[in-house]
Formats: sequence, structure tokens, C-alpha cells
Amino acid sequence: MAADCTRIFPSKSAKVRGVVIVAHGANLRPTRMDEFSLSLQENGFTVLRPGFTGHCPSDPDGFAKVSAEEWLADARRFHAEAKQLAHAANAPLYLAAYSFSAPIFMVQHQELPFDKRILFAPAFETKWWYPAARILAWSLPLTFRYKSMNMADYRANNYGGAASARALDIILSRWKRELAPNLQDAVPTLLFMDPKDELLSYQATKSFLAEKKWKSWRLEDISNAGATTTSKMHHLVIDSASLGKAEWERVVKLSLQFLSEA
Repeated sequence: MAADCTRIFPSKSAKVRGVVIVAHGANLRPTRMDEFSLSLQENGFTVLRPGFTGHCPSDPDGFAKVSAEEWLADARRFHAEAKQLAHAANAPLYLAAYSFSAPIFMVQHQELPFDKRILFAPAFETKWWYPAARILAWSLPLTFRYKSMNMADYRANNYGGAASARALDIILSRWKRELAPNLQDAVPTLLFMDPKDELLSYQATKSFLAEKKWKSWRLEDISNAGATTTSKMHHLVIDSASLGKAEWERVVKLSLQFLSEA
């Protein structure tokens, strides 16, 4: 079980418009999702912003030995907690997930239903080099570690490793091989993605959505041209620093409009 660094942002309005799980990406500090959480809170939503196993300060060794089942169990626990909040407020339950957390919830979509979803650069379609990285992850010792390339003020851990890479691969494989090919999904879903994403294939994601013909899913292109981070990563699309103030304000506006639509 994840060390508990989950935070709840109670709605600023007497009438709760919805409860939103705002989930972080792999080896990302959960607190980096707080800017979006605060925007939702100010606009009448209650937010549950969780921390997955291996991403909390009180769980320093978790990322080095995490399993796919731990992350899947985390998602079930977060969903149960958010569902209680939604029931108490008589409000709908939404998901806002970044990168690796999107497939963690999607592979359990029947067990963990949402009324709407917002997905930031969801890890659905990998780049051409991923199969080689996958083979490497499974051939190295489970205890193998490598220095993280995430920016220091964004990463939860200084090192990644074979354990977390294998855990993610199990979840991605389950999505791509078992669920995505046969999934018929009618849940309103808004995707934000930079066409220049370094880690995921924008074109494959776009083609996948076109093939599925999910009328309830919408892909919105975004750009990090105005980013103020020390390095500009096209995959990092979660706050005003990574996207730039103007583009981030547009993302928040579109998100609020989407959640407000009947």
C-alpha cells in the first residue's frame, strides 16, 4: 500500500459540482498536480489528489520495488475514497489523470467507473523505441536502478528502476493487448496532448481514437512554447510552468467547460 500522501481539497462552494480524482504521473511528485487541483477547488469541485506507491516522501524505497498490483490496488483505494465523497455530496465522480495513471484506471474501467474523464498525455500509445526498452527492463535484475531524467523539482525519486518499469509494462500490455482492441467506451473523455510528446506517440493516439470512433472522446492539441521550466519537455503538460501561463489558462478553461457540460 502506498504511504499516505493523499490530500483532499474541499470545494469552495456550498454546492459541490463534482468530486475529481487528480492523479499524477510516473515518478512525479504528487504535489505537482496541486495547481490543477486548486483551480478545480476554486470552481466548486472537491478534489482527491492521491499519491501512488513509491511517490511519497514517507515511502522512499517504494519506487524501487513496486509492483503492478500495488498500483492497481492504489487506484481502487483512491476510487473508493472519492466515491464516498461524491456520495456524501450527491455529486458526480470525475477523473483527471496524467500519463501512467490513465491506463492504471482504464484497465479497471468497469470496476472503477467515472462520469467523465480528463486525461493529460495518457500513456496509451508508446514510441517506436518502447519494445527495446521493455526487453531491457525484463532482462535486467529487479534491483537495477538508473538516474532519473525527470527535472529535479518535479521528480519524486532520484532513481528509476527495473521494478517500476516492469510494473508499468504489465499495465500497458494489459491495456494494449486485452482491453483497448475490444473496448467500446461512451464515457465523455477529454484528452490533452502535445503533438511533439517525446515519450508517447501522438499520431498513434490520434489514429487509435479515429479507428475506435468514440464520439464521446475528444483530443485537444496543446503546446509548451511558453513553458518556463528549466527544460522544456513536451510530455510534461500539468501546470503553468510546464505549459506557460496562457496555455495553462486555456487548458483549465477547457477542462472546466468540459466538466460543466450536460
